[in-house]
Amino acid sequence: MVCMLGSYRKAGDISRKVKAKALAFIRPGMSLLEIAEFIESNIKALDAKPAFPCNLSLNNVAAHYTPDRFSTVVFNEDDVLKVDFGVHVNGYISDLAFSLNPSQKHKDLVKASESALAEAVKLSTPGRDLSEIGAAIEDKIKSFGFKPIGNLSGHLLEQFNLHAGLTIPNIRAKEGVLEDGMVIAIEPFATDGAGWVVDSPEAFIFRYFRDRPVRLPDARKILELAKGDFASLPFTVRWVDLPPARLNLALSQLLRANALYRYPVLKEKSGGMISQAECTVIVGDKPEVIN
Repeated sequence: MVCMLGSYRKAGDISRKVKAKALAFIRPGMSLLEIAEFIESNIKALDAKPAFPCNLSLNNVAAHYTPDRFSTVVFNEDDVLKVDFGVHVNGYISDLAFSLNPSQKHKDLVKASESALAEAVKLSTPGRDLSEIGAAIEDKIKSFGFKPIGNLSGHLLEQFNLHAGLTIPNIRAKEGVLEDGMVIAIEPFATDGAGWVVDSPEAFIFRYFRDRPVRLPDARKILELAKGDFASLPFTVRWVDLPPARLNLALSQLLRANALYRYPVLKEKSGGMISQAECTVIVGDKPEVIN
């Protein structure tokens, strides 16, 4: 347990350092590709690995967007940019997110998710019914005049497992009870829209699902990377060194074979603006935020 928590804390410390660097670096006018590569390279420079591709979700996009290597998408003054990244040390994960809105046009929306996170952290104690945490998040976001996103939630973390079964709701919902020593990611999402996300056709993030016989050598290469270098954690096509046509063909074969899990980009159902705040907490009588 001591070694495990030490690895979580080390991952959390690296997350804090990378967040500080990112906040000093990110400016309007930058490409999302430049931002993602900056964050991921700084994680590696501190002798850790990304637990998943850096998610950079703009405006009505909630999650699962990361730029591909040809992306020209730029971060602008009025945008709400969700920066969501993970660090792992020996498979033990720190998951962290924050929202940026340079013009302050949506400052109350950003504050709503941050305030809801602060309330939820206080309640991360052993024996706590998760419906209480969901209610606290929902009530706090609504107090700002916004809605929580009902079909997104936080999650239990375990070694090499980002979503380990237990969910931390953002609305009133029966999900279970916290136990001492659990490590959880709490991530409230606030919106001025309908409060629900839907899948979009695009996907840039994938994860190893199972071994399947595939014909193409490139498909076999991706499957080995997914299991090995990426440790069965989510990865992005940007991390695979293959020409675009070959990459797309190999991915299509792997998806048809059901060898990879696909993460579609998630968008707010009514097109509403979204903010996000997230931290990783060790459950205890005095909850410990590691990042």
